[in-house]
Amino acid sequence: LGELYRTKITELPKPVQDTLKIASVLGPSFSKTIVDKVSKHSAEADSFGMATKVGLVIKKGDGILSFRHDSIHTATYSLIPENEKSMFALTLGRRLWRRAGEKEINKYTADIIGLLYRGRDELVSTSSPSDLTSVALLCLQASKLAAKSAGFHSSIFFVDFGIELLEHAGKWKDNYDLCLALHNNAVDVHYGVGQFDKVEEFVDEVLKNARCFEDTVQARMMKVYTLGTRKKLIEALEYGVGTLTLLGDPIPAFPTNFQVGLAVARTKRRLKKKSDAALLRIPTLADKKKIEVMMALQILFLNAYFARPSLAVLISCRIIDITLEHGACAVSSVGFAGYSVVAARGGINIEEGYKFGKNALAFSQKFGGDVWECRVAAAVYGCINVWKEPLQPCLNELKKAYLLGLGSGDIEYAVLNACLYIWNCFEYMPVDQLEIAIRNLFERMAVLHQTGSLLSLKPAWQMCQNFLGRNHNPKYLLGEALTREDLAGSACIDNHYELRSSIGADEMVMAYHFSDYEMAEARLPSAVILYSNVSNVSAANARMYHALILLATTKKSNWRRIRKVKSLLKQMRKWSRSCPENYLGRQLLVEAELAGVQKKAEIAYSKFYLAIIQFRDSGCLLFEALANERAGKFCASVGDKAKANKFLKEALKVYRDWGAIAKCEHLKSEMQTSIMCLTCNN
Repeated sequence: LGELYRTKITELPKPVQDTLKIASVLGPSFSKTIVDKVSKHSAEADSFGMATKVGLVIKKGDGILSFRHDSIHTATYSLIPENEKSMFALTLGRRLWRRAGEKEINKYTADIIGLLYRGRDELVSTSSPSDLTSVALLCLQASKLAAKSAGFHSSIFFVDFGIELLEHAGKWKDNYDLCLALHNNAVDVHYGVGQFDKVEEFVDEVLKNARCFEDTVQARMMKVYTLGTRKKLIEALEYGVGTLTLLGDPIPAFPTNFQVGLAVARTKRRLKKKSDAALLRIPTLADKKKIEVMMALQILFLNAYFARPSLAVLISCRIIDITLEHGACAVSSVGFAGYSVVAARGGINIEEGYKFGKNALAFSQKFGGDVWECRVAAAVYGCINVWKEPLQPCLNELKKAYLLGLGSGDIEYAVLNACLYIWNCFEYMPVDQLEIAIRNLFERMAVLHQTGSLLSLKPAWQMCQNFLGRNHNPKYLLGEALTREDLAGSACIDNHYELRSSIGADEMVMAYHFSDYEMAEARLPSAVILYSNVSNVSAANARMYHALILLATTKKSNWRRIRKVKSLLKQMRKWSRSCPENYLGRQLLVEAELAGVQKKAEIAYSKFYLAIIQFRDSGCLLFEALANERAGKFCASVGDKAKANKFLKEALKVYRDWGAIAKCEHLKSEMQTSIMCLTCNN
């Protein structure tokens, strides 16, 4: 068949053959405009018209044509002698570059480099070092353009080709600035696709050949990023703190409570003197050294947040201090976002956190655009606005930020937004859909070699599987998602305070749902650590479970427990006043249980009913089912079997709707026991 096509093509007029050969070098599909530019004579309509008429080429629209079959493309390309193919492509590439001109160079950069790459052997052997340097510079420009549009894989092709060419043009010795720029760009784009070994290779190359410390700063920052993404948090912190010291702006690696308290008080005092409008009028930061310090601080912030929270507080205060003293930049948004999370930690100072969250958004929109809005969104929509605004709009913003992060290559913040989305909607989304979403996220990150970034999501994933009945003992977070191998990495767990407390707090939740109140109470210290240090919806949930567990086994006379529950309720009522759509149901459920313990049956029944309605209206399936279950068990305890049966049947229905198969089986078993004195008619 190939020979048949070759014969058919060679029977065409020579100008048509020449045009088709050029097209074959461009690929199975090609632009007529490019063929025109690189042809010795214009690729007149007759050439392609004749090729179309004989069935070799078809039109695809917008000036794009293609060979009708791959075999036709192969046959046409084979008409170019093998020993001439490299020079043929090189000649076309040089011609396109020359004829594109300054105005159109960006439009054709990728095509030019593609042709030069196909002729790279001839390019190296026939070009002077200065010519190779020019091509390498074009590769750098193409890489940067591709990162904004075509993606990081295209960027990698361009930048790697540029570095390869400089091997024949003096590299670091004769082209230091270009070589440094190419290597820094290579670090960025290889990080974007998760090729961390390549990142470290290029970083080491920069550190080895840089002529001064300032030229290593960008590479050092990316090394911190890479270590953090691989969850080598302590190494990332040590390297980042060391870099700040070399930049002349040291920060204590292990700040004391006194240092942190002093920094927060100082920052709070300075911010009180500034209105929102005054903050936005702060001049733009122009000091290059301070910009580098700010960048190093923001890269360090996320690692510190997970591994050493006190350091994260200090970092956010330092960013704000530099902003107030020297000027604002995009990094200022991260400082205000971090400070807002600190202010609202545990859902306490909501108004202050909300105010500075708005400042963070304003700075990101003024200075940074999509990249910085993605970084700020995790704090603002995942940890701050959830206390003041309905949950669904916040979830929409987190999803948007996740996609923006993927598009810009900011994988670490993209993952953080995804994790906050899942944590905040856990009780709302059907658990089978949630499990699939988490599994898909892990698979997507596996392609980018970034599953380490999702370590803190594994407890939630295992909870999904436990509720779905995929674990013989659903109270314990150990199974397919959270394996013994994960837990065996004790160094990683010990250095990740949020993961450590999450495992304990999530096992507390599972133990409570499966009626092991002794185990649930034993896990309470982890929950206290969690809700005292995080600012997302998990803080509200952990407080609610804390109160429910205390009430599950208490008696009216146990005044210490009752007092603790009332203390927890006091904070929950503040949240309800701030955003009843998100938190009123939690408050009502705890109030119902408290009334039951205090033998106030009518109040308990009323509160249970209101809690159920509130959870139903807000779409909170898990808590709607839980409220029905607790109402049913309360009615059973006071001898009202009819109401108990009604509530428990509704609990089973909603648990099924949510997808909690294991919980349904557990509740049916409880309903059949003599203790409940009920029968399961489902």
